[in-house]
Amino acid sequence: MSLETITKVVDDFEERIFLKNEFFLREGKICDHLYLIEGVMRAYTTDFDGNEVTTNIFLPGRAAYDPASFFLQTRSMENLQAVGAMLSFLVIVRRDHVERNSRYRF
Repeated sequence: MSLETITKVVDDFEERIFLKNEFFLREGKICDHLYLIEGVMRAYTTDFDGNEVTTNIFLPGRAAYDPASFFLQTRSMENLQAVGAMLSFLVIVRRDHVERNSRYRF
């Protein structure tokens, strides 16, 4: 992949800052964003007794999102929440992600 293509792909992302315990996605909502994280995020759901059950921990350098909700545009069954004090993330909106994939061959 050329440097020009990489630059165009990166330009589709924007930086956002999230505070500790801030939600990126709540259960029942549709996931419209994909996050490339520079902090720690957790995914969790709630069991029948109302207890939080952690289903994933996303570490720096990983993409964090609900794949089924993002690609199929179905309601999420998980919550995504910031763990650290203040976290920086690169985020892309689903519409831009789909358009980018149609423009560039990877």
